[in-house]
Parts: sequence; C-alpha cells; structure tokens
Amino acid sequence: MREIEIKQGHDASSYFWIMPAKVRFGDMITDDDVECQYDSEISIEEGYIECFLEYFFLKYFDRTLTCNKNRHDGCMYLSERFGKAEFEWNLEHNFFTYEQITRMLSEIEWAAHTLETDIENPFLEPIKEGFSIFYMTERNSEDYKAGVTDTASLKRNIAVVTDFYRRFVRHMRDMMSNNPDFDIISVMGP
Repeated sequence: MREIEIKQGHDASSYFWIMPAKVRFGDMITDDDVECQYDSEISIEEGYIECFLEYFFLKYFDRTLTCNKNRHDGCMYLSERFGKAEFEWNLEHNFFTYEQITRMLSEIEWAAHTLETDIENPFLEPIKEGFSIFYMTERNSEDYKAGVTDTASLKRNIAVVTDFYRRFVRHMRDMMSNNPDFDIISVMGP
C-alpha cells in the first residue's frame, strides 16, 4: 500500500509547513511577531494538502481570528487586502487555535471511519470532491493508468487516505500535547 508522507521537520520544496506558534498581537502582525516551534514542525506536500486536507483547512479557518485578520507579510500588494483574512496558499501564516484544530481532528477521524464503512455517505461528498486517484496510487497501478477517480477506484484505494488521516491526527495531537505553552497552529504553504 502506498503511504502518503508526513515529514518530520522542514522541507523547503513544494510543502506545507505545520507547527505550533505564538503570536504577539498588534494592529499588524508580521513574521517578526510570530514565534514558531520548529522542533515540532511537520511538512506535507501541497498536492496531498489540496486533495485530502484543503477541505478541512478551509472549513476551520477563522477569518475573524485577530491573528488572521491582522497578519501581513510587508509586501505592498498585500496592503490592498489587509484585514480581509482568507486562507492563503503561499508563504503566509494561516493561524488556527488549538481548539479549532481539535474540532477539525475529530471531523477527520469521523471521515476516516466513514470512508471505510460507508464511502457513499452523502456527508462525505465535499470531502471526497478533491480526491485524486493520482495521489492515492503508484504510477504502475491499473487505477493510476486508468486515471479515473470514481467510487470503485476510491473503494480499492481508500486505505491510503484513511491511513494518512489517522497519522495526521496522531501527529497533530502529539504536536499540541508536546507544546502546551503554545496555543496556535500555523499552517503555511510553499
């Protein structure tokens, strides 16, 4: 079975970086106002984020959270959207409270279980919408060669996704448990 990689530490390639953070609040929050716990960082390739985690990150991203509304990387072009928080894909912190992450992880666990037991459950549709067989199989597999992401190919390969979800949940819970002095998770894209 293929395993979706979750790397310990920082990979500077096309990876999302997820780690505990502390934010010094102000009218404008720049990178200098963010203390990251790099020792606990994990990296996940952006294609896997897009296929399997984007739904959850978008759902649980809080536009009203002060550290999201006031974040700014100092670039001139960002000044036009300053204060209009959206989940940012490239090189900008997306902040989640530990509480938000805990709720998200519970939903991911539910999704993993339901994908295994009731893959056609209509509540899974928005989660499965981003799934791609190309990220679930090896290049030499028949499903990869066919290039079709349908219920049958998902059923044959869903263990890859559910294993990834469970390992992600475990990493995130360990990350928060091992860093009780932090209260925010930063998710930053490549």
